Amino acid sequence: MPLDRDTPSSLARRIAERALRRWGVTDQVEEDALLVTTKLVQNVTKHTDDGGELRMTLRDDAILIEVADTNPALPHVQQAEPHRVGGRGMMLVASLTRRWALAPRSGPATPARSYGRR
Repeated sequence: MPLDRDTPSSLARRIAERALRRWGVTDQVEEDALLVTTKLVQNVTKHTDDGGELRMTLRDDAILIEVADTNPALPHVQQAEPHRVGGRGMMLVASLTRRWALAPRSGPATPARSYGRR
């Protein structure tokens, strides 16, 4: 799914929800995957000028949720500050997934990969 600055995360969430239901994942996995999808899409739409792409893949033991964008700044888990609004998205991604990683490409896009439980 292509993403741009105006793509609402709710649209990506609805598309992801349809795929997850088609794949027959459990309710808890669906909830976690939808929250991870929302946070990754929000990062792309907030921190890039030219958008990116969302991809979801069902694997034997996991759901792979990928976003790719051209922002040279890589996402990272930030220390939560109690009085700061925002900045906890990647912390949520890290806590809800089995693992997450950055996979730099030789081209202009850098996907963030998140492997959820199935």
